[in-house]
Amino acid sequence: MEDTEILADFIRRRLPSPDAKPLRLDAYQGFVRPDLAFDDGKTLFLIEVKRSTPSPAVVAQLHFQGEYLLSKLGLAARRSLCYVIAAPSISEETDYLLNSLKKMKKGNQTLFLRLNPRLLRRTRQPRTTAQGKITTPSAWRVVFALLRSPASIRSLSLTSGVSYAWCHRTVSALIVQGLARQRGGKVEVTDVNRLLSGAAWERPLLALQRYELTTASRRPVDLARELARRSEAVGALFAVTGPAHLLLSSDYTRSVDRLDIYLSSTAPLEGLKDEGGIRVHVYDPDRQIDIERRDGVPIVSPSQAVLDLAGMGRDWFELALAAVKAGAR
Repeated sequence: MEDTEILADFIRRRLPSPDAKPLRLDAYQGFVRPDLAFDDGKTLFLIEVKRSTPSPAVVAQLHFQGEYLLSKLGLAARRSLCYVIAAPSISEETDYLLNSLKKMKKGNQTLFLRLNPRLLRRTRQPRTTAQGKITTPSAWRVVFALLRSPASIRSLSLTSGVSYAWCHRTVSALIVQGLARQRGGKVEVTDVNRLLSGAAWERPLLALQRYELTTASRRPVDLARELARRSEAVGALFAVTGPAHLLLSSDYTRSVDRLDIYLSSTAPLEGLKDEGGIRVHVYDPDRQIDIERRDGVPIVSPSQAVLDLAGMGRDWFELALAAVKAGAR
């Protein structure tokens, strides 16, 4: 038995359903594929194996993987999900987020399996990772330019402000993963939804969330203005992203019942906690945030807005594409 099979069997025997059968997900190895997956006919077990203490981002990736795979495999109405992290240890924050997945959908289960480091030293990681990340700051500028319209690599370099060599590397990674193709000297995206899925898997926005509260306000733009005023008064970074970004940057008119913001201090939120109104999601930036202003409110750049909306998951892909169109105007 190979090393990876020993590890897989060790984990399978410790699942709530030890008779579950391995599930092959080779078709999804580009982006949305957990390290191990098992199916017992009622529950789909998704396992991430880590050699060290996993970060909270692993939980967000598992959640996205589960919802995406249930949809792709046509099992949404016939399987519950069990999210499993197997590692030598787990932090309090990651454990809390893992357990919170049980509350997001009835029937969901979660499990942390503590692995002996000696077992991990004997085994290889169960899967190979995708070639070339698409959500690094430079790569995403290239991807965003490509989402707006097909272009040559030289044109992409000029539009995105990224070097020709890096553009070529990013485009090559997209082509290898079946996300783009080159025709007549121009590169074009071939599978927008899968590209956005890849972005969501690499950079789930939930992993950056550090605070959440409900307010009494029912108008996201008015609340954004108030928070912008408060943030400026205390010298805190503030920028609107997510669905509310479209309210400020385009002619989007649908109802929005949440406000997603980057905020470097919680001071502007003091006294806002209440009930019955908009829910505010506060994120820590993982990169330099380019900021524009609309109607006096700081908002993230169009490319950042698309990345963040994609990172919110499949339910937000339509708005991500709307943000692409808004950014092209």
